[in-house]
Amino acid sequence: MKKAIGIGLAVALLAGVGVFLVSQRMQKIALESVLPAGPVFYMSATGINQRIEKLTTTKLFADLKSLDYKNLATILGVPAQGVDEAQQRLEQAFSLENQKFLKALFGQEVALAVYMDDVAQSMQVQNPQDVQKMIKQLAENVFIVTRVAGDVAVAETVLKFLGQFSKDFTTSTTVYHGKKINSMSSKDGSLSVSYVRFNDVLVMGVGQKAAQSAIDMIVKKQKSLFEDENFKKRIKNVVGEVDTAGFVDIRAIYAMINAQLVQSAKTSQSQLYSIQLKEQLKQTKGLDVLTFTTASGDVLTGKASLYFDQSQIDSRMRGLYSCRPADNHSAKFVPADALVYQWSTCLDFPQMWSQYKEQLAMQNQTSGQPFDINQAISSYEKMIGLSMDADILPVLGKEFGFYFTDVDTTGVLPIPKLVAFVQVAAQDKVTAIINQLLSLSPNLRPEEETYNGQVIRYIPIPFVKSFKVSYTFVDDYLLLATNVDILKASFDANQDPDKAIMANSVLAGDKSQMNSVFFVQVNRLMEKAIAVVDWAMQMTRQATVQRQAFLTGSQKNIDDIKARNAVLDSEIKTKKDNLLQLEATVDVTTQMVASKENLTKEIADAQKEIAANEERVKSLNQQAKTYQAKALVDDKNMLLIEQFVKPLLQAFTNIGYFNSVTINGDGVVQSTSQFKMQ
Repeated sequence: MKKAIGIGLAVALLAGVGVFLVSQRMQKIALESVLPAGPVFYMSATGINQRIEKLTTTKLFADLKSLDYKNLATILGVPAQGVDEAQQRLEQAFSLENQKFLKALFGQEVALAVYMDDVAQSMQVQNPQDVQKMIKQLAENVFIVTRVAGDVAVAETVLKFLGQFSKDFTTSTTVYHGKKINSMSSKDGSLSVSYVRFNDVLVMGVGQKAAQSAIDMIVKKQKSLFEDENFKKRIKNVVGEVDTAGFVDIRAIYAMINAQLVQSAKTSQSQLYSIQLKEQLKQTKGLDVLTFTTASGDVLTGKASLYFDQSQIDSRMRGLYSCRPADNHSAKFVPADALVYQWSTCLDFPQMWSQYKEQLAMQNQTSGQPFDINQAISSYEKMIGLSMDADILPVLGKEFGFYFTDVDTTGVLPIPKLVAFVQVAAQDKVTAIINQLLSLSPNLRPEEETYNGQVIRYIPIPFVKSFKVSYTFVDDYLLLATNVDILKASFDANQDPDKAIMANSVLAGDKSQMNSVFFVQVNRLMEKAIAVVDWAMQMTRQATVQRQAFLTGSQKNIDDIKARNAVLDSEIKTKKDNLLQLEATVDVTTQMVASKENLTKEIADAQKEIAANEERVKSLNQQAKTYQAKALVDDKNMLLIEQFVKPLLQAFTNIGYFNSVTINGDGVVQSTSQFKMQ
């Protein structure tokens, strides 16, 4: 009985140990737990295989894949040998073996982190050796962590992949804190890739730094990315299903670059350049971290958040970051068929003008002939009769944007139907400013047209009927357009919400306050691009016909000139013979003298005509060569457009739309984007 009980306890103990060991082996290690804290860049992605497979089933991918890239290289003049080599490399890169390699190592979950702590200390580049050293250090500070299946033989897989490019890789193993690090190195020592594995987690990088750091995380329990402030605050608590997430530590990058500028200002001969760069860098002061996430689905959704410390923001930029969201009233007058639409508020035109003057003053310091910027501006303002500070800036509001609906290809030039708009404080003052500017060019005489009680003023452009520089007012906005009709459509939209862009199903649901919006109807925009390309090709064909007509006429002229010169040569020969006979005559008469003079003059005139004709032939031949060279270029461009550019644009018609909305909050600017594939 005791023996049976003992055996039972032993079996239970072994079973418990077995369950414990299996559970430990099956325990999923988070990728972030083997990465050190403090990267300046971090990104993780999941479900890569599924996303790639989904992408490769889209019509966009199929259309892009079907493009004749080999023919493109040939058209661009790449040597045949280079084309063949490139094709072989492409086939090799997309081979089944490489696809298996990529799926095996990176298909489930992968993270990439970039560190700059020790690189920042050695960024002083003074010779080629410094550049090589810096590149090597940069490469060694890129850590890759991926989740692999338990049956993946990493060394064999990686070696097989590297072996496609070189047979000179050897393997070696070192032990660090009791953990084995595997390395694959080229015989010349120029490249060494090392990795360490923890269950299904693989850490790899150039050199052994990535592997050693991962072991330190596990063995020494050092601070990992899980404990990184940027990760904890910005990434770890992301709500919702995302398949890509990451951040950029702007504050760390700013500090590193600023430290380098301070150092270079002490030693560099171009101290002024360092000062200018430092001034520009001030615009990023106070920015903390940029985070980003994406979520796949019928619509790809991306979100970017820029965190900042308002108290540290440069005084010139505080207005932009402190500006609060507002209602977007411009959407009421933007036509529903707009291909591109952008609106933003919070634009501080006086501050922008001040910064522009500062940049001019700084650039003036580097010029060889410095001048007084303020005096130059004052002279210009006196010339136009307007002051930026007193007249123009006070009437500009904080909203600005544009929209684009079509391209008119029926005229001698393709004219986009484009409107730029800006919020204004007083229509009468803006009208006075425009009238003052127009008065500087008496030849510009604006005309007026009334549409549904609204006045549109425009300046006709000779020879381009569809292009009329036009302007009008809608509520508190000044609209400047390339066409009168698009302003009429804007009035219609303002009166009928169903004709405005907010009737678009993509934008209709978003009635919230915001700081900016950017919308592109990609498929229709590509269709318009194709129409412009077709117009350009038609113009090229017409030019080709005209050149051919010139070449045909030119050749006929050359043949006629050569025939005329042949006649003149014959006449000159005859006249020279007659002149010799007269000169051989003993009895000289007045008539003979006159005949000799006439023959001499006629010979000289004929020779002059021959010389002029030969110059004319040279000129015609030179023009013919120029036209023929242009024809070759046009033929090449036509071939490129017909066989590659148009199919490429056609492929992008498979993209539905792109939409992005930005909203300012307390200490953060958030931008949400949507990308729709057809």
